[in-house]
Amino acid sequence: MKKVLIIILIIIAGFIIWKKEPWVKTFPDTNPVSCVDEVEGTPVITSLSAYSGSIGTEFEIKGCNFNGFEGDLFAWIENSKGERGLLGTGVGSTAKLIKATLKSPTCQFDNSYSGKDCTAFLTITPGQYKIFVNPWGKESNKVGFIVNENLNADLMKVKIYLPREGSEQLECNDVAAVERIVPKTEKVATAALEELLKSFPAGSKLNSLVIVNGEARADFNAVTESGGGSCGMGVRTAQIYQTLLQFPTIKTIKLSIDGRTQDIFQP
Repeated sequence: MKKVLIIILIIIAGFIIWKKEPWVKTFPDTNPVSCVDEVEGTPVITSLSAYSGSIGTEFEIKGCNFNGFEGDLFAWIENSKGERGLLGTGVGSTAKLIKATLKSPTCQFDNSYSGKDCTAFLTITPGQYKIFVNPWGKESNKVGFIVNENLNADLMKVKIYLPREGSEQLECNDVAAVERIVPKTEKVATAALEELLKSFPAGSKLNSLVIVNGEARADFNAVTESGGGSCGMGVRTAQIYQTLLQFPTIKTIKLSIDGRTQDIFQP
């Protein structure tokens, strides 16, 4: 009778654990074990080389029918709210194997053909996610992936400010903070600005940043102020100001373009 009672208790405990961690059901033992390559066939993920990792983790997605329009190969990550971000692919990816890297933040749409700057980002924080592919608008099965917080000793977090989602309908200086992972450095403000410029027009560059008596003097190249209307310029300068003002040693800010301080960041 005692043995039967012990077995029942073990079964109940196992059921409770299973309910608490339902993502286990998406791990490799429930993924399709095989698939067939077909022209514009249904994409199928059979396995991942890793089912957990921190930002910067490289992993492989295996399966078939991954290639989309003109041979495009993209992987996506989705959080518990259904928000998606583009992982992209690395060199050597094929219709059967995608080499992906976990990055944050990541663009929420494919802008590879439009050439436009990404305006909506998904910040990857520790938690449960799903990995999938979506060639030709055909969504594959979704595979569970756990994002861990385990920063490499050579990395650090910085905050940058991006246009708040839907800010075109609000004030032209409406921005919101997001976290990004960058190589560790003592020049944190410089690292934050350089990371911010990745969201500006391609070729934007920080020429120099010096802080004198609480004043941050940031000089940029001409590309940094190119493109965009008056509201766009307002948002862009607000991004720079807020990214710098997060640091307690900075009280005021002076901007310049290739040494010029007059008529800058104008439409």
